Amino acid sequence: ISKYAVVINIIDKFLDTRNNDNIGVSIFGTFAFVASSITYDFDILRQMLHNTSANIAGQNTAIGEGLKVAIDILKQTKSKSKVIILLTDGYHNSGTISPQEAVMYAQKENIKIYTVGIGKDGTYDKKLLDTISHNTNGKSFSATNAENLENVFKELDKLEPSKIKSPLYLDKTRLYIYFLFISI
Repeated sequence: ISKYAVVINIIDKFLDTRNNDNIGVSIFGTFAFVASSITYDFDILRQMLHNTSANIAGQNTAIGEGLKVAIDILKQTKSKSKVIILLTDGYHNSGTISPQEAVMYAQKENIKIYTVGIGKDGTYDKKLLDTISHNTNGKSFSATNAENLENVFKELDKLEPSKIKSPLYLDKTRLYIYFLFISI
């Protein structure tokens, strides 16, 4: 199983814990794009994620553009809490927007960024990820294997708890009795 498939499966499990969240997905590589706008429909998100591949956006790493696309998605919401989880296994080496510019946009929109470096030290820019999360009041994580990544998402779940979605309430007041009484 590929590293990408492991990540997708762990994200899939994480979605199960996010009961009352709107979640969107941006994907970045050489370029960045919106894979899913903000939605409550996690089944669609899962289907979309499982139908992507590691290099769908190219072989490079445009962290700045990936963040900017995610920020643009979040700007459209009226949510009080706006969070980006940035997952990467590379160094910023592509795109027209620097990570520093993206951080300024995030600060302006009051968006918190949690960063997750995937792989061994040196395979991604830990210093950059630490700076991004620090400057947006987030936290930086490292994951060298699937177990580490699952623990990161458990920690994220604690740091950004989701309100429990209340069960659907249907008012079943029987009004027909009034019409029955009037008709009698």
